[in-house]
Amino acid sequence: MHHRSEDDGERDCSPQYGTHYAIIVQIYQRYPGDHHIWKKRHERAMAIENRRSMTVEEYFQLEANDPETRYEYIDGHVYAMAGGTANHDTIKSNIQRTLWNLLRGSNCRVYSSDMKVYISETRYFHPDVTVTCDPRDRGRVQAIQSPRLIVEVLSPTTELTDRTWKLKNYRAHPTIEEYV
Repeated sequence: MHHRSEDDGERDCSPQYGTHYAIIVQIYQRYPGDHHIWKKRHERAMAIENRRSMTVEEYFQLEANDPETRYEYIDGHVYAMAGGTANHDTIKSNIQRTLWNLLRGSNCRVYSSDMKVYISETRYFHPDVTVTCDPRDRGRVQAIQSPRLIVEVLSPTTELTDRTWKLKNYRAHPTIEEYV
């Protein structure tokens, strides 16, 4: 994929520019009228990605101070998550609603990607949908500790990561029974 820059030169969206750059380019192309909003978020995200390692406490504070942006924490580094498309959101909402209806009256709870999930001491993800049946995951918790089901809605920009690296991390989690 290529993106024309303002000087009419081409900029390659290869891994040397990073996945985040490729996602931002796609957002610019889909929502050109909102260019200023996405540019601001991109600049903020890139500044965060390029800074020193961050503690878990600093990560929690970052998310508390910037509730409009979700970040994943991976080995001391923070990565801003791009927003999904309308189709992605529809699929995610349908899955969440279906699970909520199926689990109504049980001890299980269904959460959206607004809720982060503890993967390990150095990793926190924001899956599209999470189910937990552990009462310790209710109330004012910063992250779900004991997820039982994780759902990631695949998109062209996340499919490889979701099917490989995240799958490996989810399989290693002791309480996750299913990953869809």
